[in-house]
Amino acid sequence: MLSISNAYAGKWLSNYHDIVIQYNDKVWSVAEQIDSSDETLFGLYDKGDGSSFLLRVEFLEHAAEIEDAAIEEALAETLRNADSDLKIEKKYFMDIAGKEYRVIDYIFKNKYFGVQRIRHAFIKQKEHVLMLMLSWPLDAEIPAGKQFPTKHLAFIEGLIL
Repeated sequence: MLSISNAYAGKWLSNYHDIVIQYNDKVWSVAEQIDSSDETLFGLYDKGDGSSFLLRVEFLEHAAEIEDAAIEEALAETLRNADSDLKIEKKYFMDIAGKEYRVIDYIFKNKYFGVQRIRHAFIKQKEHVLMLMLSWPLDAEIPAGKQFPTKHLAFIEGLIL
């Protein structure tokens, strides 16, 4: 079961997968949601500074055999279409919820909110790819010893896979 929970009023449940996301609906607004047996996507954004959180589960036959570079390219394509000056800041592995995710950090010029950091993280399983896509202002404060701004930590630290 994937559960992202806090004591907040906003809540989204998948009808097809064990995913529950609770969020502070005073900060976050629902941006998009798809929930089917083949694909699950749930996205939130903060209208105040353009921060976002998106969880996507895509079921692909033989997902574990797909090259990381192909997934990275597919994830970056939309970003490049919106910002031709997109810069990859770094690529690395990060432990999230006790599992090792492939991570790519970008510097992105958001036409409405200015320069932001976008972080894509993904992990391949046998028959699906779990992707996390987060963004926040480049100057957002990140607490000591953490790798995400405070308002994203509830999502990241609440992941149970």
